[in-house]
Amino acid sequence: MNVYYHLPGLFEFYEFYKKFLPLFKNKPEYFYDWCKIGSIYGSPSDCIWSGGRISYADCDPKKVFALMKEYNISSRLTFSNSLIEEKHLSDIKCNELCRLLNLDLNNGIIIHSDLLMKIFEI
Repeated sequence: MNVYYHLPGLFEFYEFYKKFLPLFKNKPEYFYDWCKIGSIYGSPSDCIWSGGRISYADCDPKKVFALMKEYNISSRLTFSNSLIEEKHLSDIKCNELCRLLNLDLNNGIIIHSDLLMKIFEI
């Protein structure tokens, strides 16, 4: 049996994950063999769809997604703002994040808004 952990801080802890993931991959004897990473989730700062979380990270999303892809870990954008209105759907930053995320089918989005559910055809 495997246990899959879903870790926070996709953008906030990017520098940490740059050091941790090579260790996790290259030194399996440091970890239980049943311990797996299912996904790493989060959203960058100033992301209106993210639900008001405060983030001080300003990492390049291309680098973040590339790191996760390198280690075959699912990136999960967290879009939990339940107060999104039609006018927010055209947000350039959020739409670009979705475009980048969609380059790897292993990725996904955590959403709360019914409006976002409609545009993502869930």
